[in-house]
Amino acid sequence: MLARLLGDAGTPTIVDLCSGATGPWSTLIDALSAHGVDSVHVTFTDKHVNQKAVHELELRRDRRLMYHPSSIDALRVPATLRRGVRTMFTGFHHFRPADALSILESARRDRVPIAVFEITERSLRSPFPSDSSS
Repeated sequence: MLARLLGDAGTPTIVDLCSGATGPWSTLIDALSAHGVDSVHVTFTDKHVNQKAVHELELRRDRRLMYHPSSIDALRVPATLRRGVRTMFTGFHHFRPADALSILESARRDRVPIAVFEITERSLRSPFPSDSSS
C-alpha cells in the first residue's frame, strides 16, 4: 500500500508524524525496497523527541532514516517538512476529533498525501477481520 502511495505521489520522501521510537519503519523500509521502492527517505518527527531512538538511528547509520532533532507538533508541521508523504502509526487516536481533522486538513492544504495506521492490538491477526466460520 505504501509503495503504491509513494509511486502515485511521485516522491520517495516520507515525513512520519508522532514517531516515538520510530514504529515499524526498520522493517517497512526493507519491505518497500522489496517492492521496488529503493530511494525512500523517512524523517521521523515527534513533539517529544525520543533521544534513545535518535541515538539508535545514529548507530545504525542508515541514510534512509533520520530523526528530526527539533520538536515537531503534528498539528503544526513546519514549512521545511511540507513535502512528500506523511505517515502516522498508532498515534492518531491520541488526538481529539477536532485536532485529528486539523491534521488531515493540513495535509490537504499542503497538497501532500497522508496515510494513518492504527493498530491497537499487538498481534499479527489484529489487522484482519475475524472469521466467524473457523
